[in-house]
Amino acid sequence: MEASFATTLFLSFFILTLTLIHRRWKKEEEEEEATASNKLQPPGPWRIPVIGNLHQVGMSLVSMPAHRVLGELAKKHPSRPLGLTRLRVGEILLAVVSSPEMAREFLRTHDSAFATRPEYVSGKTIFYGSSDVGFCPYGDHWRQMKRLCVAALRLDSDAIHSVRRDEIRRLLSDVRSSSGRPLNLSDRIYFLTTSILCRSALGNSFTGRRELMVLVKNIFELVGQLDFVDVFPSWKILGLLFGNKRRMMRVHSQTDKIMENIIKQRRKRMEESNNNNCEVVEDEYHVDVLLRLMHSQTLQVPITHDNIKALILVRTEYSFSQQPPSLSL
Repeated sequence: MEASFATTLFLSFFILTLTLIHRRWKKEEEEEEATASNKLQPPGPWRIPVIGNLHQVGMSLVSMPAHRVLGELAKKHPSRPLGLTRLRVGEILLAVVSSPEMAREFLRTHDSAFATRPEYVSGKTIFYGSSDVGFCPYGDHWRQMKRLCVAALRLDSDAIHSVRRDEIRRLLSDVRSSSGRPLNLSDRIYFLTTSILCRSALGNSFTGRRELMVLVKNIFELVGQLDFVDVFPSWKILGLLFGNKRRMMRVHSQTDKIMENIIKQRRKRMEESNNNNCEVVEDEYHVDVLLRLMHSQTLQVPITHDNIKALILVRTEYSFSQQPPSLSL
């Protein structure tokens, strides 16, 4: 009885998958027929039905960075002098720009038309509905979040010299104490960078500091991966089986809990300071500045706690990615 039920379930799933593939194949054929008469379509490599050029892009990413993979594909096809190649990765159409002239058209002349990034599962799940500066759509909210992020980076350069010195001294002390023993310098450099960012943004001491740094590292890894639904957005049901959304939700939940507690502590401290008629809060951090702006109602687009948490996360990602190459061992 159990074997019969399992067989029926497998056959049903198999037939459903074949039906979805067939429908997708037919839709691609209709799209190809509609664009075949358009001579302005850029050239591109031959595509496999349903997956498109995913086999060419995905397999090459194992050994080469993404920009080199796309550059090699563009060289193999007659895109010059146009400098534009068309790819289909799953259901997503991509334009590969491989000449300075065409890059200028995309990034300067028509910048606003291409400023919005596509919706990714990681952005919607981890960064509070894509409300950070890296994933949110181009518009008033994006411009305001960018200004807040740039202001935070300027604040860092002026206000955290002592934090940097303290953390670097701690790192050098750990290196000296481990003399004669193996040392994973990559992990130490990562925790140095993240600790500096956490202290400057959230304060010198808060509950869950070490756990938050580990979670931020997991976020970097998840954001760098292409999810199944990112490539096949119409197959969201299968994304639950093959995607990373469950892991993203788990990491987001753990990170959100820690950051929400930090924001509550800083809000309580600000309220106590206001009750004591103090004009300036001692040891003011980035989260304090954002909370003050949120309550001041002077921003063109109001921000929420979720926006503040998303800004701090993306700021940490940016600062970690900007560490000197000599430290990335």
